[in-house]
Parts: sequence; C-alpha cells; structure tokens
Amino acid sequence: MGAPGGFIPFNNTGVIQGVRGGWQLALSNYGINPGVGHTASALFLQDGTLSNDYLYRNAIPGKPELNRMNTALSMGGNNVNDVAALNASGTVTVGGNVDTAGSVNATGNVSASGSVTAQGNVSASGSVTAQSNVIAAGDVYAQSVNASANLTGAAARISGETVTGGWFRTQGDTGWYSEKWGGGWYMSDSDWVRVYGDKNLYTAGNIRGGTVTSEGRATVGEYLQLNGVATAGTACAANGMVGRTSTGRSLSCDNQVWVVNGSSAPTCTAQTINGYDANDATTYSCPVGYTKVGWDTTGSGQRNSSTPGIVIGQNDFATIFCCQF
Repeated sequence: MGAPGGFIPFNNTGVIQGVRGGWQLALSNYGINPGVGHTASALFLQDGTLSNDYLYRNAIPGKPELNRMNTALSMGGNNVNDVAALNASGTVTVGGNVDTAGSVNATGNVSASGSVTAQGNVSASGSVTAQSNVIAAGDVYAQSVNASANLTGAAARISGETVTGGWFRTQGDTGWYSEKWGGGWYMSDSDWVRVYGDKNLYTAGNIRGGTVTSEGRATVGEYLQLNGVATAGTACAANGMVGRTSTGRSLSCDNQVWVVNGSSAPTCTAQTINGYDANDATTYSCPVGYTKVGWDTTGSGQRNSSTPGIVIGQNDFATIFCCQF
C-alpha cells in the first residue's frame, strides 16, 4: 500500500491513521466507520491532481516532486550506502573521516583544520598553502617552494639553482660536494676548511691569508716580491727567514741577525803566469769557481825580451788576481 496506506487503530476508532502515524483523517468526514483493524488508502489531490506529501522510491512520470525532500533528512545515525554521486549546492559537513577510493575534485578551496593525509600523490596546478607544517614521508616535487619557516627533509634535490638570502649551513663533518667531479669543501674540525678528495685549488685571482704554509715545494711562475723590509745587522726572529732592505737587496736571517745576501768577504788569490805561457794577463784563466778581478804586469823575467811571442811583464812573470765570492 505504501505511504498512502493506513488503518483504523484500536485506541482511536474514529480516525484512519497512516503508516507509522504519518497522516491522520477523521472518519466523520466520510460518514462511515467500518471498525477497528480495517485498512484504508488515501488519495491526495492538489488542484484536481492526485498528490501527497510522501517520498516515492521510484520515479513518477511528470511528477519529479514526488522524489524530492521538502525538509532536512535525518538518518538517525544510520548509513547511506551505495551512493553513485553526491551533489551538494551547499556545505558538506562531516563529523568523521571522508574516505574515497577515487579523486577529490574541488573548483574552490579545500580547507582542513587538521591533517590532510595522502597515501598517493597530492597534485596541484596552483599553489598549496599551509599555515602550519607540510609533512611527507616520500618526495615533494614543486616548481617553487616558499616557506616563512623551516624546510625539513632527509634530502633535497634541485634541478636548478639554489639561492639563499642567509647562511648555507651544514651539520656534521660535511660541506659542499661536486657529485660529477668528486671534489668540494668540508670541515672535520674547528680549525681547517679542507678540500674534499685532495683536489687542487685554482684561481686566476689572488689567494690571501695571514700565513701561507707549504708542506712541499713552492713554485713561482714569475717574480718573487718580498714586501718585508728589515735592516742589515739587526735581530731577526727565526733563522731561514728572507726579507729585503729598503733599497731592494735580499736579506737572510743568519744566527738571528739580518745579513745582506752575498755581502761576506770574498776569498782571493794571486796567480803568476808561468814562463813561456802562450796566454797573457788578459787571457789567463782563474781556477774554477774564481773570478778574475785584475792583474799586475810590472814583473821582470829572466829571458831575452826578443824571444818570439814572449813579452816580459805581459805573459812572462805577470800576475793575475782571482776572487771567490
């Protein structure tokens, strides 16, 4: 009989009452009373047309209002199962979880005062704005990430440049590393900034520091310019130091005294040209390591000055002076 069906109840025999008390009509309106327990069916007419206030399960041709609620529907804590599509023109308020096996599509904003958890991907063609944390157990891919607080993660891979307005900080014995070439910078103690992989350091500009120490050979491709000026004869701190005078002569720290390099007294000797030697005072050579500084041609010989090729005092008993500096 459906919603229009009713009966005459035993506790009120003067009315016809609909299913679950959904409607009630006085029998006196119809001039009959068949008695308790009899069933009845009501026909509801509006403007001469059959109508009623009950919700039909099936579609009625030309009567879409029979499948439409005129007030709020309360399920009394029960479920609505097997819904194909849920279309709402207002707000959908859920006191528990929203579980979906498909996608959640919104043309407006999706706001959550708690957490938004996804086992798969979260994709956005626009911005994703969070007033608190964005936590991901996997990777986060984005064209731009703007954060007024911290970004925390196990690793960050950037295909373009990384620009920071503050410090670029590393924690632990780490630093910057070139994955392609295997070199970089790092610190493993509080004193030294080290080159990773013992790579060479090159620059066409200057390298400046308070002290430059070489544990091996130091090679200079041009001139060595000494700007440390000292005075010969004064004290110096450590043997082996090298400086210069104000005029440019080089100084060495010898026994903790500045000494002009090459300023020690030379070792000199006189060499007499042997008799009948073909060399004269200008061509006679000093011993190896000595430099000829002059000669004496005033010597006298024992031979006749007419001897061919022999000139007394020139290549016979002449003397040359040689010094080792």
